[in-house]
Amino acid sequence: MTGQSNTASPGTGWPQTNNTAGFGIWGTDLGIMWENGLTGNIQLAFGDTFSGPNMTGDWRSNVLLLSQDKNLTNGLTLLQTGYAYQFIPSSSSALFPIFNSEVTIIPTSAISVANQQYVNYMSVKSWDSPGRWTTNYSAISMYNEATDKWVLLPSTIRSASWFGSSKPYVPGNQNFQQAAYVLEPADQVAEGDTQYLYAFGTPSGRAGSAYLSRVAVDDVDNLAKYQYWNGKNWVTGKPVAATPIIGDSTRSAGLFGPIIDWANNPKVLGGILGGLFGAKTGGNVSEMSVQYNDYLGKYVMMYADGNNNIQMRYADEPNGQWSAPITVATSATYPGLYAPMIHPWSGTGKLVDNNGNPDDSNLYWNMSLWGNYNVVLMKTDLSSLKSTLV
Repeated sequence: MTGQSNTASPGTGWPQTNNTAGFGIWGTDLGIMWENGLTGNIQLAFGDTFSGPNMTGDWRSNVLLLSQDKNLTNGLTLLQTGYAYQFIPSSSSALFPIFNSEVTIIPTSAISVANQQYVNYMSVKSWDSPGRWTTNYSAISMYNEATDKWVLLPSTIRSASWFGSSKPYVPGNQNFQQAAYVLEPADQVAEGDTQYLYAFGTPSGRAGSAYLSRVAVDDVDNLAKYQYWNGKNWVTGKPVAATPIIGDSTRSAGLFGPIIDWANNPKVLGGILGGLFGAKTGGNVSEMSVQYNDYLGKYVMMYADGNNNIQMRYADEPNGQWSAPITVATSATYPGLYAPMIHPWSGTGKLVDNNGNPDDSNLYWNMSLWGNYNVVLMKTDLSSLKSTLV
C-alpha cells in the first residue's frame, strides 16, 4: 500500500497500489484507519515516516493520509493530497520538567466520536531491546477544525512513570500507553442509555497484557470518568483496578520479574511503585486493533503475539469472553510483521468487489513489515468462521 516501486515486499509479485513519492514517503508503518464521520473519508495515521530508503531523508514522527476506496479487492488506493507533514506535534510542556527525553511520538489508535477526531499517541522516551521501548506518557490529540491543527488534550495525559510527564503518575496508567479504540454500535444502545467508547490498553513495548477501559462518548477528554474492567465490574477513575483481559501473565520475565510484579500489585501501596519499576511483562500482546464486525455480529480483535504472529479473536462484548486466538499470519511467512490495523469498513456493507457486489465476508487490515519498512493491505475471509457461529 505504501512505498515506491514495490519497496514494501519486493519479489513477491504483490501489486504496488500507490506510489507514495508525492507524499514524501519511501518508508513508513502502522496505517491506523478510521472513518472520520464528516466527509466519508477513511483517515490513516502512520508512524515514523522517511522520504528516503533505509530510514533516511526527511523524517516525520507521524503523518496522516486519506482514502475513499470502497473496492479493496485490488488494494487500497490513497488520495493524492500532496506532501505529508507531521500532524501530531511534540509537546515539551507535556514532558517531566527535568531530565526528560523524547525520541518520537507515535499514533496507536484513532476514532471519530460525534464527528470529532481523536488520535491516541505515545511519547517514546527510548528504543530499548528489540520489541521493547519506554514511553514518557500517552495522550489524545484532537483535531481542531477552526485552526486546521491537531492539538494535545492535556487532561488526557497518562504518565507511564513517576517522571514521565508534567502530570502526576496514576497507578495503572502504565498499562494504557498504547490504545485500541472501538465505539459501541449506536443501534445497540437503547434510547436514553449511555453509548460508550471502549479503549483497550497495553503497556509500552510488545511484552505486556491487554487491559480494558470505557468512557461515555461525551467524556472522552475526562480521564476521571473512565471506567476500568476488573474482571467482574467496572471501576471508575482507577486504572490500577484493571485486570488483563487478554494475555494474563503470572510472572514477569527476567531477574527482576518478581519485583516488578510486586510493585504492580494494587495491594502494595496502591500500586504506586509500578511507576518506578514499570509495567508487568509476559502477556505478549502488542499493537492491537479492535472492530465491531457487523458481518459476524461480533467484536473482532487483532494483535501480534510473543512469537510475532498475528492473532485474531472475537467476542460478543468487549468485556466478555474472548475466543481462543486464531492465527491469520505468521512471521515465518512474513518476516518482520507487526501492527495489524483493521479497516473500519470491513463487514459493514460499505465495501464492494470488482462487480459492485457487497464485499462483506472479508476482513481487511494493514500489516507493517519491518525489513522493508512499509505497510501492506491484507485480507482474511471470515465466511468459514461465520458458518461455525450460526
